[in-house]
Amino acid sequence: MVNYDIISKINRSNIKLKILEFLQSPKTVMELAKTLDKHKTSISRAIQDMLDDKLIICKNPNSHNFRYYQTTDLGVKVLKEMKR
Repeated sequence: MVNYDIISKINRSNIKLKILEFLQSPKTVMELAKTLDKHKTSISRAIQDMLDDKLIICKNPNSHNFRYYQTTDLGVKVLKEMKR
C-alpha cells in the first residue's frame, strides 16, 4: 500500500516527480541537473527529501563524488499510483 502523504509531497514538487521518473536507471546529481535544466542544489535538496522517504537509494554511499541514485521499489509503486 502506498502512503498518500508521500504522494502529496511529490505532487507539491514538480522536480521530485521528474527525478523519480529519471531515476529508473542510476544517475548522478550532475546528470539530473543537466537533464532537467535545474541547479544542482535544487536537485540535491529534492534527493535528500526522497532519500528520507525511502523513494530512492544511493548506489555508492561511500563515494564522496559522483554518487549514483536510483528509484526504490517504493518509489516505483508511488510513480505507478500517481499515473493511475
